[in-house]
Parts: sequence; C-alpha cells; structure tokens
Amino acid sequence: MSRRLACCLGSLLTLATLAAPPGTPAVRDPSNRSWPDILTLSNGTSVACRILTASPDAVKIEYSAGKSAAGKTSTREVPWSALRSAEFSMDDEFHRLLDATDPIKDTPRLAARWNTLVPMIGRPNHPAGDLALALARLSLNHPENSARHRALDACQAVATNDWNPSRRHHARWLQVRILAAIGRPDEAATQARQLANEPNATPEAAMPAWAFSARTDFAALRKLEQDHPKWSEDDVVRPERDALFHQTLDNALKPSLFHGALEQPASDGLWTAIEVLEFAQQLPAAADTARDLLKLYPASPRARDAANFLQRHRLPLDPNIPPDEPPAPPTAPAASTPPPTTPEPAVHRRPRYPTP
Repeated sequence: MSRRLACCLGSLLTLATLAAPPGTPAVRDPSNRSWPDILTLSNGTSVACRILTASPDAVKIEYSAGKSAAGKTSTREVPWSALRSAEFSMDDEFHRLLDATDPIKDTPRLAARWNTLVPMIGRPNHPAGDLALALARLSLNHPENSARHRALDACQAVATNDWNPSRRHHARWLQVRILAAIGRPDEAATQARQLANEPNATPEAAMPAWAFSARTDFAALRKLEQDHPKWSEDDVVRPERDALFHQTLDNALKPSLFHGALEQPASDGLWTAIEVLEFAQQLPAAADTARDLLKLYPASPRARDAANFLQRHRLPLDPNIPPDEPPAPPTAPAASTPPPTTPEPAVHRRPRYPTP
C-alpha cells in the first residue's frame, strides 16, 4: 500500500469517527460560524467542517479534533473520490459579491473571484455559478462592452458545465440579454428561440425568452409591412404576413397564459400584444388586452403604458362605459314666430254712381 493512499485512508477513518452515524446527516447550525460546511463521505456519514480550499482533485478542510482534544482543530485534504457530496456555505466576501450593485467598482472583483472558482462549477452543491450570474447581471449596466464580453464567457461556462440545471437555463437567458446589449441581435434572437422551445427549461428562463422572441417577431412584422406597403393585395406576401402576425401574438401571450405569476415577462408580453394589435388597427382587441394588463399586473411598469394607451385612444378603463365621443355640434336656434298681426280692416268704397 502506498504511503499516500495510507494517509488518505487514515484521514477518512479519522473523519468517520467524528461524523454523525451513517444515515444521519450533520446539520449546519447557522449560529455556529466555526463549522459552516458539511461533507458527506462515501459511506454516508457526515462531517461538519470548514472548507479551506477546493480544487478539481480534493478539498482541504478544518474540523474539530474530537472531544478528547477540546478546542483543538485539525486539517485534512480529502479527495473527491472519497466524498458523496459537499455542502458549501462560502465566506462572507462571496456573499457580499453576490449582492454587489456598483458595475464599475464591483465587476472587476466579481470577475477575479469567479476566475478562481471556475473549476468548481461542475461540483454538486457548489455555488460558483451564482457568482457568474451576478457578474452577468451587473455587466448589463456597465458602460463598457468589454465587461459584457467577459460576462458572456462566464455565462457560457455556466450554461455548459454547471451542475444545477436551473442555473444553466438562467445563464442562457442572460446570454440572450448580453448578446442584444453588445449589438448581436440575430444571435440573441436565435438563442432566445432555442431556450423558449427547450422542453426542460425552467419557466423563469423560458418565459422571458418567449417575451423576447415576441419583440423580435414584431420588429420583423413591421419591416415586412414597410417593405410591402400593399401586402394585403399580394397573394404571396399576405400569407407570410398573417403567419408572422399570429406567431408574434402567440409568443407575446404565452408568459401570461402559462406562467402568469411571473409578473415581468407576463406584463411585457401583454404590452407587446397591445402594440401588435394597435399596429394592425385592431383597437377593440388591443383595448381588451390593455384592461387585462391593468387588472392582472396593476403594479408593473407596463400598467402605466397600458393606461396611457387607453387614454390616448379615448377608450374607457371599464368596457361597460361607452368610449368618449366628441360633443355634438350646437343646434341652430329655432326661428322665432312672428307676432300676430291685426287683420287689415275691410276697405269700404263709395259706390260708383251710374253713368247718366
């Protein structure tokens, strides 16, 4: 037996004696900052510890040396092959970076920490991918495209390798937003459509992708009608236009129909539907959609847009109230009846004398 293997086995035996019985996982105590992490060994036992470093090959931990050595701690390097899982709580700086809000000051710090954690994104329960998503969101408000290109690479790594499917889908949605922000709309549209049609995509990622696709389709619809002003009389263009019109509406309405609890994509999709119907001169349907938006999402930013739309077209908030109509022109005053006149008295002529 090699010396290295013997050391590893000895470390595991030591850890096993300190761990909870098999099948009884150790419970992290939030008030105890000494041992915030949990390792589960291959035999099912759990160990409360502090993970000092983690590499693709092993984790280095600090843990209590046992009851017989009160207050003393030991360090061990445990190979991943000897572990079933690990629960990472991460340090305070990591959590501060997740909540960073200053694009210029915090983006470099996020990127530097992310670079140290890239090898860990495939390890179950490791939160490295959250740091990449925070970097991507913050880069969208950065004044320089270089920050967004760096975040795009981070999203690609998470979308490809992260152990968490939800995080992979979220990274793909952030990729769409970044591609649009750096002036690559065709790539953004393609990736949004792929994500929206992904059968296993989480609603939090798929529904915004549907709303984004609707905006892309609406732009294509406007361009088609602009290029073909007489599309309604063209037997070739009209079917294409009608199909694009209905596709745009379908994509816009999907978030509110299938996952209405997701307020932002649902309200964004409804607003796109209003604009599409207004563009097609279908004001009654657009007004009904605007009233739905106001009723379902009164606190959303799009509710203000819907209210302005109704006001602009002089349409009531309540469909039971008839729309405003211009005041009727004033009627001409009736002709006054002339005052009665006294009949002219009969003229009494003197009788003519007969001719002699």
